[in-house]
Amino acid sequence: MKTRDCPPPQTSRFEAASGVDARELVQRLSALYRFRPFMFADSLKPAFGPRSAILPGNTALGDVLLATPAEFPNLPLGAVLLLSDGHSNEGLPPTQAAKQLRQQGIPVSVVGTGGVGRSGDVAVRFAPAPARSPAGRPLELNVCLRNTLPQKIATRLVLTEGGRQLQTRAVALRPGAAELTETFRVTPAHAGFKTYAVRVEHVSGDIRPETDVDYTGVEITDPVVFHVLYLGDRLGWEYKFLRMAAGANRQLSLAAAIRMAPDAWYHAGFDPGSEPKDFPRSADALNRFDAIVADASFLGRLNAPVRKTIRRFVSRRGGGCFASGRPTRCPRTFSRSCRFWSAASNSLLAAFPSCWSPGSFSEKTRTAS
Repeated sequence: MKTRDCPPPQTSRFEAASGVDARELVQRLSALYRFRPFMFADSLKPAFGPRSAILPGNTALGDVLLATPAEFPNLPLGAVLLLSDGHSNEGLPPTQAAKQLRQQGIPVSVVGTGGVGRSGDVAVRFAPAPARSPAGRPLELNVCLRNTLPQKIATRLVLTEGGRQLQTRAVALRPGAAELTETFRVTPAHAGFKTYAVRVEHVSGDIRPETDVDYTGVEITDPVVFHVLYLGDRLGWEYKFLRMAAGANRQLSLAAAIRMAPDAWYHAGFDPGSEPKDFPRSADALNRFDAIVADASFLGRLNAPVRKTIRRFVSRRGGGCFASGRPTRCPRTFSRSCRFWSAASNSLLAAFPSCWSPGSFSEKTRTAS
């Protein structure tokens, strides 16, 4: 409303809207109807007197229109007369709000102010996403961005899932119907239907805020192949058994990180070029697996941050955690997260499938070696 593009030259839109003609219009309407004038930015404010100031805050034109009937609780609202330059940068799109009022029998008439300026849109949408994707595996979400503004823009994309922010991305677009595709990679931890949202931060001159956000849904399924990570200090019977089981069962995939010396590690089962320096320790790295098998002495030497990551792997990812050896060598913090077994007491083959059920270890008891 501060833009000076109204006659006479150098008159602001606000000055034009609150000028002599506008005051005469208010007086005529007040003589014929029960008329109440309001000002607004992100909410309605009663207008007192002929002179008012521009209200601070964003302009939520659509929200303000929908809030107008509540200002007349004891009288049916006959119509809304809007004096505006049409600019709205927050909340519900004005056209959608006007349609809702029309459905209630309340017409909206508009007196526009300001010159005819160049306008455009910055729109974001998801490219078609896969209908299904397994839990614990990377999922690619392609996002298309289009700029029809006459100037170059720099803004940010924000990806969320269930209201939780996952990633942000700085982007820049050339003017004049320029398009850009960005790829977000996420690793969903649990099975279930996931709704992802992508939003582009508002850019000055964007007249269609309703195109600033888009949604897509993906069914996250339990994996067909179960991925197991073995961690240890030696090539013990547990690793040998798991290696034979993986060789005989195509539904079982085994990766191993075994410390052979203080600075020497044996790795197996990792994709070429993705072997860790020692062992996978970040949440993203562990979430690629469905279960962890480790000896108690190895777990006992882990530092506190890695222990916390493994506990979250069990409680949040729903992964399984098995430990062999003496329970006394394992930190107490793992007592509710890991299940212990020995070759003599229980068959690993009989116990191991329970780790494929998400969250099955929160109430497990330990079997001492």
